[in-house]
Amino acid sequence: MDEQATIIRIISEEARLDRTKISRSSTLKDLEIDSLDAMQIIFAIEKQFDIAMPDRDPQFDTESVDGLIVAVETELAKRAAAAAA
Repeated sequence: MDEQATIIRIISEEARLDRTKISRSSTLKDLEIDSLDAMQIIFAIEKQFDIAMPDRDPQFDTESVDGLIVAVETELAKRAAAAAA
């Protein structure tokens, strides 16, 4: 599964943006995504990947597309490690 492409698709759909305007280096501010849409994006990502984003973690970057991708990859790796243990 390509997490990056899936997350960009979710952002595009939830914020009604052209996918070509979204890159890994984009910030939500650059994309003019308000806080309500940002929360909807996070909820959609959590549902898509069946994970809980670390919203209380100060290291969790919700301000950028890259931060969302890294958070998903981290949570999926944790789940895989737990399943292997």
